[in-house]
Amino acid sequence: MACLVAPIVETLIFQYLPYQIFEKLKVTNSIVRIVIPSLIFAFDHNFNPIYMLAAFNMGLIMNYLFLWCKANNKNAIYTVALLHFLVNLLAVIT
Repeated sequence: MACLVAPIVETLIFQYLPYQIFEKLKVTNSIVRIVIPSLIFAFDHNFNPIYMLAAFNMGLIMNYLFLWCKANNKNAIYTVALLHFLVNLLAVIT
């Protein structure tokens, strides 16, 4: 169940919400829009320093993908949630 629900909820919290906030604040710098939510994502996954680093890197990928989807009129929430689901599934089965 966590593999299904967590990716959707976390996509809303760590990609969609920051995207909306940055839009409202008119922040256009892509690096800021990718790195800040990725740092927050990493700190939310603070099980140990290595895990946080891995979460930060995954956050960079997911935030970049979210912005790319938004810029190319793709469904950003479903795309990033699917990627997150696959990463979680891989972690569970290995």
